[in-house]
Amino acid sequence: MSTTFSPASKGIKRVQATISNTAVYLKDISGLSTTLVNTAQSALIQVRSGEINLSHAPEAPTTSEGITITAGQSFTLVGPNVVRNTQLIRNGGTDATVDLILEG
Repeated sequence: MSTTFSPASKGIKRVQATISNTAVYLKDISGLSTTLVNTAQSALIQVRSGEINLSHAPEAPTTSEGITITAGQSFTLVGPNVVRNTQLIRNGGTDATVDLILEG
């Protein structure tokens, strides 16, 4: 399944990030701003290498707990509250690389 984001969409932003052993909100990822994350209507997360765990606040993911997404898989967050309150962390002992696309 593929997801298409229109280049004309308001607030579209794409970044690549390394996810390590500390849980992070999307707004804390380099290249994304709090304003952009707070106004995003959806986010596409694609894991390029490694594995990540994600969860929705107030439950923070750990390196062994959360929804696991492996290399080559993608996950779409829908709704501003979900985008704002999702946290990511690597799964296991190896950092992961992800592509993130926000659309507002």
